[in-house]
Amino acid sequence: MERNSNPQPKDLLNMAIQASVEVGKAEDTAGMNGLMDPERRKWLESVMASVFGQNIDPVKQMKSCLAVLESLEADETQKSHSLDVLLSLTESIDVANDLFKIGGFPVLQACLTGSESGGEFRQKAAEIFSQLMQNNPFCQAKAVEGGYLPLWLDQMEKETQPQTRIKLLSALSSLLRSSPEAQRAFEQLDGLSALLRCMISSKDGKFQTSAAFMLSRVCSENAAFIDHLAKMGFVHHFVALLQQKETASSQLREHLTEVLSIVLRHSALARQDAAERQLNLPAFLQQRQKEIAGQEEFQEESEYIEEILKVLP
Repeated sequence: MERNSNPQPKDLLNMAIQASVEVGKAEDTAGMNGLMDPERRKWLESVMASVFGQNIDPVKQMKSCLAVLESLEADETQKSHSLDVLLSLTESIDVANDLFKIGGFPVLQACLTGSESGGEFRQKAAEIFSQLMQNNPFCQAKAVEGGYLPLWLDQMEKETQPQTRIKLLSALSSLLRSSPEAQRAFEQLDGLSALLRCMISSKDGKFQTSAAFMLSRVCSENAAFIDHLAKMGFVHHFVALLQQKETASSQLREHLTEVLSIVLRHSALARQDAAERQLNLPAFLQQRQKEIAGQEEFQEESEYIEEILKVLP
């Protein structure tokens, strides 16, 4: 049988994936950390360049990756590395837009929520979606139009793998940033309630910190979220989180006090809730202020506390 002098992109991709299997196995023993480290990214790019050639069309590469992800014959290693390739390629906004145009969103969504998708697939798919949404109005609009927002909210609430949950939160945060259309859809879906439920039920400090940071950003961009949070009685929930002994992370405390500061400065209803005697909020914040006084790493938290104390009756 003659050797095929013009192998198809799918064949080339499989060659690259097979070449990376041993490295992938070695990395798997270190656990699923959800991140493609710089050395692996550089190595993967060099493998792809050597197999595809320096000037291969990224759209062809992505089509090959999608074919592998949809294939019933491809194994988990091949699919995992296909997701790695997509993550690397879509760092470019233009390529990210092309991924949508060639039907990539539904394939990634299947990796994220499919019944056969393992934790590693869900995590990588969520990370790619986060990258696609970042500072990308085109992909943000297409995600809203395609109904992906409620799917991600639902998946975030039921996700059991901590790193995947954080990546989903990152995708939601990137989708909402500077996108009035996405923010309106988020409000209509009562996304704030879903986010608060996840924050309160989570034992993962990293997730809670990221969620609080996301709230501070969206509240700064859209006053409607401030009113919504106030009506939900969020003050009680956030004060309870602040007063928990396990809330030891300085970043979590900082972002919780930042959100409280933003909402209390702009909502009379929230200030009314914060003034309730049983919360004992002024005394708690004054004590916290004494604990962190003069410590540079707590400067921003201290400033937010001062802002809160100024507006409390």
